[in-house]
Amino acid sequence: MKNSGLNVGMLCLALLLLPMLWACDNKDESFALFQFNEDGSCYYPSMKSISKSRFNKYVVGHGWYCESTNQIASDGSLVEEAYYDARSESTPHHYNFEDSSHLTVFYCTDGGTSCGFSTYEYSYEAGTNLVTPDFQLLSVSSDRITALECLEITSGRGKAYVYTSYRRMTNTELEECEETYAIDFLGENEENDESPESVETGEEGMEEGEIAGD
Repeated sequence: MKNSGLNVGMLCLALLLLPMLWACDNKDESFALFQFNEDGSCYYPSMKSISKSRFNKYVVGHGWYCESTNQIASDGSLVEEAYYDARSESTPHHYNFEDSSHLTVFYCTDGGTSCGFSTYEYSYEAGTNLVTPDFQLLSVSSDRITALECLEITSGRGKAYVYTSYRRMTNTELEECEETYAIDFLGENEENDESPESVETGEEGMEEGEIAGD
């Protein structure tokens, strides 16, 4: 009887620990540390290439809503406070990968008072997971993508590397986003091959040679 009670106790303990063990085995890359090169460029050391076919299958043809952005500290850890919560003059960017070569970016200027979009040409490089010129993919799934981005800080205060998570929008959400961000920042008669990096708080492209993990 004593051994039976002990076995039942051990079984209960094992069942309680299972969720913790599962979480450790399935942790998101946001818990991992990033690193910096000698030139100050940030990268994710566990490089896993995301194929062009996977990118086309899950990313292209869909809108992606920015759910969270956290700055990467100098030691490679994530700053707990949400990046945009402490920056009233900055707003997140949302994306619509219209096809394999045209990307629409939804964003606001003038402290969020003017919201619109820019559509321009982009390219994807499977070897480095770079979406040129905006960001570097870290993971891709049917409903979420994560990325390493380099943002210009306002007032000429340099740049910040951030880890961003995007949720796939439904068709209705994408239509609402297009209605909210209705201003064409590039204009109907201008070349639609520019990125919004000249706009305050726009992203810089990752430098060639930076890596990211899946």
